[in-house]
Amino acid sequence: MNTDKIKIFLDLAESLNFSRTAQNMNITQSAVSQSISSLERYLNTKLFYRSRKEVNLTPAGQLFYQGMQPVITQFNKAVTHAREVAQSVNTLLTIGFSGSGYDRYAINQLIHEYRKSRSSWRITTTGPWLPA
Repeated sequence: MNTDKIKIFLDLAESLNFSRTAQNMNITQSAVSQSISSLERYLNTKLFYRSRKEVNLTPAGQLFYQGMQPVITQFNKAVTHAREVAQSVNTLLTIGFSGSGYDRYAINQLIHEYRKSRSSWRITTTGPWLPA
């Protein structure tokens, strides 16, 4: 079972409309149907009552929704956090300078201001004249 199928299920459980879910997920209506069918086979139970005019959750579908909704919310938060950490760890800025007195002054000022505005970022400096 993959998270995309669960996200499709959650969207359909909230919208109760295959067309709207397809639009929300940027996939075809057929892909929504296939994902739901695949999930139902995996769980060995029907998740939705379907008729030509309406879609409703079965009791099993309601329980599955209640259980998966917080799981996917937490999963999305964890993915976002991991990406933020990876981005901050893998970012390196190198500044070149000529070594003049003004360069030293300007770079010191820039580093000082940058540290104030981005206190959670780690800045590594080299050189005896740079602030630690």
